[in-house]
Amino acid sequence: MSFKTDDEAYAEGERRRRCGELDEALAAFEAALTLAPRHVGALNDAGWLLTTALSERPGAMGRGIDLLRDAIAAGPDDTRPLYNFADACVAIGQVGSAFAPVEPPGGPRYRAGRRAARA
Repeated sequence: MSFKTDDEAYAEGERRRRCGELDEALAAFEAALTLAPRHVGALNDAGWLLTTALSERPGAMGRGIDLLRDAIAAGPDDTRPLYNFADACVAIGQVGSAFAPVEPPGGPRYRAGRRAARA
């Protein structure tokens, strides 16, 4: 796939995702990231795909979580990456880590998550 702009690539990724063409959607999101490495939507959506529908692929969860962390850093006012990051952390059994982007280690929610993970 060849795109002129990051937004064009991102829109194609969204279209492909809605059609259930997940490999093509991921490729389009990655193309958007090649053009604009801090594109919050592409970081979030690629991360979400890798931590949900494509999570069984080798290395997908780790890469997806990294992309979601990057999305949180690139768009701190966008809550979608926060929710997706938390869901991914819970899916891999790291409940306490789900709070890391919004609370420093040792905070009350972080400690509650650590207790829940040990229970």
